[in-house]
Amino acid sequence: MGNPAAPIKVIEYGSLSCPGCAKLAQEGFAPLVANYVSTGKVSFEFRSFAIHPQDVPMTVLVRCAPQEAFFPLIEQIYTNFNAMNAVYGDKPRLAQAEAAMALPPAQRWVAFSQAVGYTDFFAARGVATDQANACLADLSKATLVADQAKKYGEAGISGTPTLLINGAKLGVSDWPGLEAGLKAAGAR
Repeated sequence: MGNPAAPIKVIEYGSLSCPGCAKLAQEGFAPLVANYVSTGKVSFEFRSFAIHPQDVPMTVLVRCAPQEAFFPLIEQIYTNFNAMNAVYGDKPRLAQAEAAMALPPAQRWVAFSQAVGYTDFFAARGVATDQANACLADLSKATLVADQAKKYGEAGISGTPTLLINGAKLGVSDWPGLEAGLKAAGAR
């Protein structure tokens, strides 16, 4: 997001099921965009790091949407974080999701997503059910998410959110820390 030639580049490795990532987005996404990215001096890249099984279908579904919907969908996931994760306390739906994982690979993520409500969530935000099911049934998409997670781990990313400014890890995971890092890098 933002100017690809921006002198300050922020990368976030975030899990779509991470409460710390949700808090960072809820507190920091709007001011990051309004005060820094919109100036052209800061660019922002979000790299979905699948650390929990539910990260796989969510990442596939975010990527299934048109490119311009990428950040709005991520923001919606984090805005609705508690509601989206409430299903994991619902024993019948959780059992349905667990049963989905025993299905043949091409059916697994489709059934899982339907069981936990992701298909409906994304349908309400412009990703048609047929489109979502086709993306989730395409095993190459889930494999790519898993391969990227492995690559990120091998590169030293061990948790989420992990924030980098111009390639250097910040060592903070909250908006005040990120904003301080931006200012230290010269963003105003």
